[in-house]
Amino acid sequence: MVKEIVGPIHGHNLEVLANKLDSHLRTQGIVLPKWIIARFKEIRAIDPDSTTFRYSDRCIPGETYVSLPHLRRLWRC
Repeated sequence: MVKEIVGPIHGHNLEVLANKLDSHLRTQGIVLPKWIIARFKEIRAIDPDSTTFRYSDRCIPGETYVSLPHLRRLWRC
């Protein structure tokens, strides 16, 4: 969805995407809350290659499974 907003970007680096989104919205007078950028960076830290969340239906050697419902519960605290 971020790529839909900011336009085509090569790759899936969530930190790069978050920074592009922040820059794009600032040009329109919209300031993202810091926690949104922080969540992107947290997900990037968990899944640096952005494969686990995109390809969760198959096992990827060396990758870690992360439960999205579990993350959602943690973020509500």
